[in-house]
Amino acid sequence: MKVVHACTYDRGGAANAARQIHRGLLAAGVDSTLVVGWKTIDDATVREVPGGLCRGSPSLAARIEYRLGRWFCPFGPKPWGPALLPGTALRFIERLRPDVVHLHWVAHGFLSIEQIGRIRAPVVWTMHDMWPLTPGYGTRLEAIAGLPSLAPFQPLMPGPPFHRLGRNVWQRKLRAWRDLDAVLVSPSEWLAEEARCSEVFRGRRVVTIPNPVALDVFRSGNRAALRREFALPADRPLVLFGSDAGAGFLKGGDFLAAALAKVGTRMGGPARRPLLVIFGTTDPEWARASGCEVVALGMIDSPARLASLYAACDVFACPSRGDNLPNTVLESLASGTPVVGFRVGGLPDLVEDGVNGFLATPFDTDELAEALIRTWTVESRDGSLGRAGRARAEERWSSARVSEQYRELYRERLSSSRPKSGQ
Repeated sequence: MKVVHACTYDRGGAANAARQIHRGLLAAGVDSTLVVGWKTIDDATVREVPGGLCRGSPSLAARIEYRLGRWFCPFGPKPWGPALLPGTALRFIERLRPDVVHLHWVAHGFLSIEQIGRIRAPVVWTMHDMWPLTPGYGTRLEAIAGLPSLAPFQPLMPGPPFHRLGRNVWQRKLRAWRDLDAVLVSPSEWLAEEARCSEVFRGRRVVTIPNPVALDVFRSGNRAALRREFALPADRPLVLFGSDAGAGFLKGGDFLAAALAKVGTRMGGPARRPLLVIFGTTDPEWARASGCEVVALGMIDSPARLASLYAACDVFACPSRGDNLPNTVLESLASGTPVVGFRVGGLPDLVEDGVNGFLATPFDTDELAEALIRTWTVESRDGSLGRAGRARAEERWSSARVSEQYRELYRERLSSSRPKSGQ
């Protein structure tokens, strides 16, 4: 069995999940190759599409698509992805003669909507965000605007003057993917249900397989020693938050700031207030509203160093407005650090309230503040939340377990599908 994974980049949340799945399959003896439009890591099993538009740093096609998205549709924290440009990735993938093509995040100049519809081999498509289900954006516009979600799934189009452009993307997906021989994989039960209700994939098979986490990298450690490594205080509650610049609003930094301000008033003097530790490229200016001392560490490229940071902190906060199955939450739980957030998206798949963290009613910052305090109280007493998080990671999210679920799905696809006869 030869599997070719396709992903626009080899870095970022979707790419990290794709690499973990790919490596788990290699360890299980599967002939697996990861094809990307822009390669930055030293890994012989990751292939960059040569020549054509998908070449450069980053690819020319990716840059054009990004600029188009920002120019035509500047709403929200991330650019619109029209997937217009037909790069050379499809020809390169087909030359590898795969038995199964496993799509991951493929917008922004890697595969056009029409090229996806022309893939000959059986397709498994892991949805790392909502782009396959929408008129070109990675999450619901309702989440971007802070509005209640529509249910069942309905594609909310951007307003004037961008409505026609969103409608164009939507109609292209309906036409191009009508006969696509694909099974969709959702890392979370929430997104699986969204896919089943969507017009694009209604009636298609949708399965839920979580993303794996590198348990040998993300693990607990000596908290006191790790705090010294990062020059963090030993006697203060540490709240960790991570986000890139584009997703800061969706990740709910403003909710966290409001909750921490309420925590601060309940915990006495400044010496008892929590310290907020931030990693990623998000502007930490919003954090000043929390009234807490803030340590901004910027981008952390080393997985081992990031694992140490998780393990050094008391709690990881993920107060997202909407999320699929955040890698940061998987990594934190594997590192023995409990998680707090809202009961939205895929968070309930990962966090069991009172077992490995606490979930608050969306978007109640009073409950979020209480969840933070309860986490510190329980964890300082017996460490049970952190141990439960690690145990759950070992039970459900190991690379070996997840790769076996994908192998079984590939076998089913090969037994029930035939490649397309023409381009």
